[in-house]
Amino acid sequence: NALGPFHPVILSTRRPGAVLTIGRGFGMTGGTICAEERITIGDDVWVGGNCTITDTDFHPLRLDERLARPLDGATAPVVIEDGAFIGMQSLILKGVTIGAGSVIGAGSVVTRDIPPLVIAAGNPARVIREL
Repeated sequence: NALGPFHPVILSTRRPGAVLTIGRGFGMTGGTICAEERITIGDDVWVGGNCTITDTDFHPLRLDERLARPLDGATAPVVIEDGAFIGMQSLILKGVTIGAGSVIGAGSVVTRDIPPLVIAAGNPARVIREL
């Protein structure tokens, strides 16, 4: 890939029972997908170079909780529906659904649901226009 991946694709689950489901026709370059609860990716989803998709905060946000339970970050499932395209170096965070056929602009941070058939971009990502 001409974008020069930072590292090979990393697929990981952090806990027993975590589920990572990837549909047919999936493509990804040099990114990371990390599931602690559930990540579901539909058919014909393309993920640009060096993106990260995760369903967890990895650790608590409050210091006292982080010190007491360093692996107990909040989690919420991620769903990326059929035909979505995620631009390079984007970050998809916990609890997000990206609607079918939507496009996420390069370098975006997706913190909330994106409806189907739109272009969304920015930090945090917001809908720019319909497709």
